[in-house]
Amino acid sequence: MAVKRGCRLALILGCFFTGFFAQADQNLTITGHIRNIAPEYGNLNTSFTQADLDQLGLVSMDQFLIQTDNRQIRITLGQQYADVPRGQWIGFIDWEGFLRIAIHYGNAAEQLTVHQNSQLQLSRPID
Repeated sequence: MAVKRGCRLALILGCFFTGFFAQADQNLTITGHIRNIAPEYGNLNTSFTQADLDQLGLVSMDQFLIQTDNRQIRITLGQQYADVPRGQWIGFIDWEGFLRIAIHYGNAAEQLTVHQNSQLQLSRPID
């Protein structure tokens, strides 16, 4: 009987703390930077990795925010450029394992007026 009560208590506490930590992740901001900018398209190759996205609980087709010194942009997490309509922001993990931020048929670096080593903050939107 005591074992059953202990299991129930552990289950209840587990649900409580899981919900607590999931909520905390929504308020988390991860700081990184632009590793380099693709000269031909202005794509931003960042220092963020899949582990950073996982820490925020982001999965494919979720929205996330990137903030620079002067702007905040809402971006769709996808797999490739074509996951969003032309002119929309897309982010995906590139072949090197880092988050690339781009505009489908646009120039992300020009839109954000950033350069190599510019600092970025990655977070979930609060809706």
